[in-house]
Amino acid sequence: MKESDLFKPVQNLLESNNFTVNAEVRSCDIVAIGNDSGDMLIVELKTSFNLKLILQAIDRQKISNSVYIALPYSAMQGKSGKNYIHLIKRLELGLILVNLLEKNPFAEVVFHPLPITVRKNNKRKLLIIKEASKRIGNRNIGGINRTKIITAYRQDAVEIAFLLKLRGNSTPAELVKLGAPAKTGKILYSNFYKWFQRIEKGVYNVTNKGIEESASYSSLIDVFCKKYSNLS
Repeated sequence: MKESDLFKPVQNLLESNNFTVNAEVRSCDIVAIGNDSGDMLIVELKTSFNLKLILQAIDRQKISNSVYIALPYSAMQGKSGKNYIHLIKRLELGLILVNLLEKNPFAEVVFHPLPITVRKNNKRKLLIIKEASKRIGNRNIGGINRTKIITAYRQDAVEIAFLLKLRGNSTPAELVKLGAPAKTGKILYSNFYKWFQRIEKGVYNVTNKGIEESASYSSLIDVFCKKYSNLS
């Protein structure tokens, strides 16, 4: 069993309650934003109850009042399970259990978190909301490790590489006019992934490395093919 096995049932549960779900947002396994309320909740996924899970969940309470831990039913069996539930409640966290034994796995909320008095890190909260809102859909799986996360920044870089491959030598202003992100100039100048090259002052193109690596994000490329279909 992997943490990522828990993701889909939890995602389905949250979406059925009118939340928009994003995975792996600034180290949080799941960030969900209420479509009506705008409230943010955070879910941490683990296959077993352990100290690392508790420490992660407590850290997330600095960002949101609504922090849940999601575990498989098997992790909460017996006397130990009762003790875990008592501790989770004392820490004012919510609990979601995932049934993976059924043909169609599902998740359910055992209890919601109680109001807490931990001082919030509003700057960090705003960064998470900003990151989640800028992403095109959810293209990550919560709980997965050693996999490149599609951040908003990487998403923008893929879009710029796509446009440069399509248009050739261009200035940031020309790309933005076509529909590229507002921060195109900064991304080209910093060239964090080494995907771009400056042809002359203010003019850029995409490198072979940029073409090859950006092409691996096929789901994003599909989006940009539709977005810029009038340019091809």
